Amino acid sequence: MKHFDQVVSLLRQQIGNHNEVSDIISSAREVSQKWVPPLGSGDRETNGLVYGLVQSGKTGVLTACAALAADEGYKSTIIFTSDNDALYDQTLDRAREAFPGLEILSKADLRDSASYLSRIRSMNSVTVVTKNGNILDKLIQNLSKGNIKGLTALLIDDEADQASPNTKESREDGTSDLPLKFSSKRI
Repeated sequence: MKHFDQVVSLLRQQIGNHNEVSDIISSAREVSQKWVPPLGSGDRETNGLVYGLVQSGKTGVLTACAALAADEGYKSTIIFTSDNDALYDQTLDRAREAFPGLEILSKADLRDSASYLSRIRSMNSVTVVTKNGNILDKLIQNLSKGNIKGLTALLIDDEADQASPNTKESREDGTSDLPLKFSSKRI
């Protein structure tokens, strides 16, 4: 069974409302039409924003997007979430439940760089990390020294409204960018 089919089945069990699940599926497919094809060539990147009210199904959409990404050939999905331990654990548990066929890696897995890099190179993976400066630094260090050329990655910020940089500070004209929700890149 494809990862997307597994996630849709899980959403149907969890939500029960056919129309809501259909909206999630439609939104996820719309997002996937906008990202960089993972099996294409060259260095390309795209960014996008999925937004909605609290409890509107955003996490379901992003989970379905990650499943579509794995089915389409993305080797890695990195999910950024809250530094709140309870919310982090909830997101990690959701990833484990939603992706039984993928390697699910946690912020603790970043401690062993060699093992982490070996795992993301050898199989499709989902890494769930908190938006904590030390954790993000460790992720960047691992990826920087990891010789990951050719790794396709989908980045998902599941809590773009939390712990995001104030983009007005870094822009001379005082304008800001929308908070990142998904980014796809072929390295």
